[in-house]
Amino acid sequence: MRFLILFICILLTSCMPSTVVELKSEATEKTFITENSYQAVYRDLKNYLNMCIPGGFLAAVFRVEGNIYNELREAELTVRHNNMGDKSVMVHIELKAINDKTQVTSYSAPIGIWKNYSDTIENHVKTGNTECGF
Repeated sequence: MRFLILFICILLTSCMPSTVVELKSEATEKTFITENSYQAVYRDLKNYLNMCIPGGFLAAVFRVEGNIYNELREAELTVRHNNMGDKSVMVHIELKAINDKTQVTSYSAPIGIWKNYSDTIENHVKTGNTECGF
């Protein structure tokens, strides 16, 4: 029975994208513009995702990773899931400054609770709604 459960877990995790490139090829791209600067949107989204995304326990851990590129006026955030060595990318967000506004492009894994998470991201950025969408 243990082997069956382990096999099912491995099978399910192998369906998830393991890189940002894979996620972009599988997910629907959602792009919108916000009036705030890319640094403010980055800070707000990083805090929001850290509040919403569970840290995990033992071998299954979610992480919110972020990079900000001041010289390019761009930033990115990625939600990754590490489950017993398997690393999956669940959400990837790209921020790009356009004058005083920010273009937000979001990709979310096309499966389970993540399928419409780009809509949740857009709702949070546009309205400040802090519900996590799960």
